[in-house]
Amino acid sequence: MEFKDLTAILEKIGYKAVYFDTGKEAGNYVLSIIEQGAIIGMGGSVTVNSLGLPDGLIKRGHEIYSHSLRPNDDPHETRMKALNADYFLCSSNAITEKGTMVNTDGVCNRIAAMCYGPRHVIYIIGKNKFTKDLETAIKRIKEYACPPNAKRLGLQTPCGINGKCADCNSPQRMCRNTLITERPPRTADNTVILVGEELGY
Repeated sequence: MEFKDLTAILEKIGYKAVYFDTGKEAGNYVLSIIEQGAIIGMGGSVTVNSLGLPDGLIKRGHEIYSHSLRPNDDPHETRMKALNADYFLCSSNAITEKGTMVNTDGVCNRIAAMCYGPRHVIYIIGKNKFTKDLETAIKRIKEYACPPNAKRLGLQTPCGINGKCADCNSPQRMCRNTLITERPPRTADNTVILVGEELGY
């Protein structure tokens, strides 16, 4: 199965879905579908940041709530405002051939927004996140997503130090809650943008 073929599956199960060959095209599309003046929420997405979307949205005058962009603000208040934003921009740790998305969080504000809060949720997913099934999705998160992300954040967890998951009990453990999304929530507009490039972890 080709990654771009997921668009038809995602549409069938209730998402709006589009495919682009490049991240640049995907980023331009995101900017085109967000209404002027909308309030934006974000988690700490490497994918979203790599496409330059925060800068592009700030230049357009959007108010953005992301704890990484507001280091001097109370992080809890910022995350709560992100949950109440008009749009939430994110990626997914993994997506399966059935269109099931799997996401693991430490603070869990990101997966909270995926479940309920913002009226519009936009996922931007690179081809490196594509997995066969739920089992391989979880394996991908444990082996390929969390270790480099923990290292990037400077976390003193086994995966952040030596690059391997040890199912730790560290206070800084990232793997605290896992969300398995089989269908989009009923009360939000969910758009999935698939990108034929590797993006994020």
